[in-house]
This record gives sequence, C-alpha cells and structure tokens, in this order.
Amino acid sequence: MTDFGGAAVTILNGARCNATVTTGCGTAREQAVGSEPLGLAIDPGSHAVYVTNIFGGGSVSLFQTAAH
Repeated sequence: MTDFGGAAVTILNGARCNATVTTGCGTAREQAVGSEPLGLAIDPGSHAVYVTNIFGGGSVSLFQTAAH
C-alpha cells in the first residue's frame, strides 16, 4: 500500500497477514520511496517492487522483497 503523503510503502508479510492468517498483521513495516507515491507493481520472479512517484517528474523507486 502506498502512503501518498508520507513518501513510503507499507509492507506486509503475506504468509503472516492474509485472509486466513491474521496474527502477523500488526507487524507491518514501511519502506521509504520517492515523493508522492501513487502506484506499485510487483515482479514475483525477481521479488522486485516498482513504485511510481508523481513528484519530481514521475520517477520510479525500486526495492527488493524477501524471497520465500
């Protein structure tokens, strides 16, 4: 989930926070990204997350997720 005003993306562990298991939902963390993030895409093959940032000419932030 992008935090438009906070320049961050909230990261949840899908193995611990989903429709079946909710015990790990309180352990979300934030990843800093560029200003005014709007959308994101995840590449499950490379575990990469791409985040579009509106401010600054439409840049893209990229970070890796943990491989499972």
